[in-house]
Amino acid sequence: MHSNKRANSMENTHIGFEKPGPASSNEPPPALYLDTFDGQKLEHSVPVYLPWNLSVQEFQAITRPLQHGEKAPFKFPALRNWLLKLFKTLNAQQDEAHVHHKCRYHFLALKVEAAEWFSKDRLGFMKIQSRIRNGPDDDNWIPGAVFLRGGSVAILPIVQPADASGEEEKQVIMTVQPRIAAGSLAFPEIPAGMLDDGEFKGTAAKELKEEAHLDIQESELLDLSELALADAPVDHLSEPESLEMAMYPSPGKRRRKSSVNPILPLTSHFTGACDEFIKLYLYQKRLTRRHIEWLQGRAAGLEHEGETIKLKLVPLKSLWREGARDGKTLSALALYENLKREGKIPEIPDEPAEEPIKRERAAY
Repeated sequence: MHSNKRANSMENTHIGFEKPGPASSNEPPPALYLDTFDGQKLEHSVPVYLPWNLSVQEFQAITRPLQHGEKAPFKFPALRNWLLKLFKTLNAQQDEAHVHHKCRYHFLALKVEAAEWFSKDRLGFMKIQSRIRNGPDDDNWIPGAVFLRGGSVAILPIVQPADASGEEEKQVIMTVQPRIAAGSLAFPEIPAGMLDDGEFKGTAAKELKEEAHLDIQESELLDLSELALADAPVDHLSEPESLEMAMYPSPGKRRRKSSVNPILPLTSHFTGACDEFIKLYLYQKRLTRRHIEWLQGRAAGLEHEGETIKLKLVPLKSLWREGARDGKTLSALALYENLKREGKIPEIPDEPAEEPIKRERAAY
């Protein structure tokens, strides 16, 4: 990896991949070139273009190899993880048995269009454009626009009265909150949150602890994604890839040819998606009747008080309707129902959670 003298020029924000072939003479040069990655020499040097608010040093920091136990710089592992997966997938084409061996895809350029900083020491999101193709012209490219945000966690929290049995009275705790991307101020979904530094740190569980007084331990969670994928068939193409044991809500869309121009530019609105993966967990707990009544009352109270995040208790049998707009809710429910049918979901533990009333009294 080496940098260019014009590495951090604000002009780089104007670079586009709209034109096929070599860059035009009026375009600024790349900020740096990727010659190696993760200690391995690359087959082709990859030019990298950066926006005004991401320096060469910061790019190198978030893409360098990490020591054992080291946290991702700027709490942003998404770019490095994406590059690791991409290079591993492309390298697999060297196998003569690979379907693309005779006409391999190559990573020709990377443009970081935007970097969104949450704070001076935390990078939140990144919008990139990558040029990947397996032919001499732009008719052979793969859609390469990606919104990088990294992984998330979602929890399907199923609660049941302590004196109920079987499937009786099972309910799901949902959150209702603003989701501006959907144009909603009251979007119902199961609790979810971003992974912090790529690790589970109770991001989704935090809402349940604060709003429902359920102190969830990681050991109480059942990884639905991992359980389902453990026995999933693997073909010779997907075997060398390193996908997460998780659900990908929007990894990409198949490109469509324009009726005006059969060769769509790399910046076409038909292309691009998100690297986000969501690990889906199941949490099952018995609650006393008084605890459930407290939850129902708190849900109504939060709505009356105008809180941003509200709770909603939904019968398990009605979840498919209540959460029909939320992909992670439907995915978690589908995994739960099918794993349960296969006998892989344990029964809800008999010991009920501590009542919030008792906990509040103990605090005094």
